Amino acid sequence: MTVPPLPGLRYLAGLVGAFVPFAKTREARAVSGDSRLSIGERYTGRDAYLTQVEGAARALVGQRFLLADDVVAVRQRAAAAWDAVAVR
Repeated sequence: MTVPPLPGLRYLAGLVGAFVPFAKTREARAVSGDSRLSIGERYTGRDAYLTQVEGAARALVGQRFLLADDVVAVRQRAAAAWDAVAVR
């Protein structure tokens, strides 16, 4: 499977070494042979995705793994990732 570069997500390479986004749709993942659920199969849209991200961040705050002040930045970073991957 060949994945085109995502210029809006260059920062991830230094953090995790690789990033392979989910396909946008079920049809796109079938064509590419990706067994992972697509973005469309996982989320009903950007707001649903960001709601889940924020909930996960708040859970991390509750477990003392993340500062409450950082939840906004986590949501902003997730919004940028969504825009770079799901809107391309």
